[in-house]
Amino acid sequence: MPGARRRAFPAGFAPELCIQKKTPPDGDDWVHETKWDGYRLLVDLDRGRAKLRSRNNLDWTTKAAAIAAVIEALPIDSVRLDGELVALDARGRSDFSGLQGALKAGRASALRYVVFDMPGLEGVDISATPLVERKALLERLIAASKSKALIFSTHVVGRGRELFEAAIANGLEGIVSKHADSHYVQVRSPDWIKIKGANTDEFVVVGYTAPKGSREGFGALLLAQPERGGFRYVGRVGTGFDDATLRSFARKLAALRRREAVVELPAHVPFRAASVQWVEPVLVAEVEFRGWAKEGLLRQASFMRLRDDKDAKDVARAKPVTRKKASRP
Repeated sequence: MPGARRRAFPAGFAPELCIQKKTPPDGDDWVHETKWDGYRLLVDLDRGRAKLRSRNNLDWTTKAAAIAAVIEALPIDSVRLDGELVALDARGRSDFSGLQGALKAGRASALRYVVFDMPGLEGVDISATPLVERKALLERLIAASKSKALIFSTHVVGRGRELFEAAIANGLEGIVSKHADSHYVQVRSPDWIKIKGANTDEFVVVGYTAPKGSREGFGALLLAQPERGGFRYVGRVGTGFDDATLRSFARKLAALRRREAVVELPAHVPFRAASVQWVEPVLVAEVEFRGWAKEGLLRQASFMRLRDDKDAKDVARAKPVTRKKASRP
């Protein structure tokens, strides 16, 4: 196989990450997949024993034990898998709230592992093999499983704009476009592009304001983006929280309080800096917003969820790698 190496792809590998764009790339040298809404899940199977990890390298083998058992039942001794742990609604769409509920309640039957890449197989590093060839092998492997918990992430060649429009029309979050000949690299890469229907992004929580009236927990979260070794303030989010989220989030924030300011606030913010309770910049919040104001702050931000599967360093934009064409025989 072109690009296959005799040495094994390493256990504990880091995931390849996407860059984000507004529209899909053109041409038949790109393939397009559904953007699944769940938790990134990496698998190291060695000697028939599976270890499952989150994207920030937390051990999820026990948390998703049913998925580990399905992978261990595959007719191989060693593999490296990359995919998304999801729960599906009645229409077959990934449901993040349903996933959180299934994990909390221990409903293993609701979990699905959607696999979209395989950089190592039976002790051989195939990360430099073209993506479409890796996926062809992966599809054959998934087909060998009799469990509905293991799903192959199919793709469409070309027609990215058409697929994106269909995804949004069907209530999906968006698509991921990948260069057909690309290698699997353990960094953020321009070969993987995510295109979302809604204007959403992830930001680091750096502080909060006190609640007003009958509200409990906090008033609004202060958000920031990593910049030049520190953080830059990008605005607040005070809507989108239900009572349960306010209470649980407030407990997390209380454990992270600090005296020193994390960011420098612009002079035009409509609140006093003294009213802010700063926190250690470790929590990541995903928000939906209506664009950017001229001051460089978020417009009409609404909280979507806490990304407890991500670290603050995941919000930073890593330097992309340069794409290299895979060799052919």
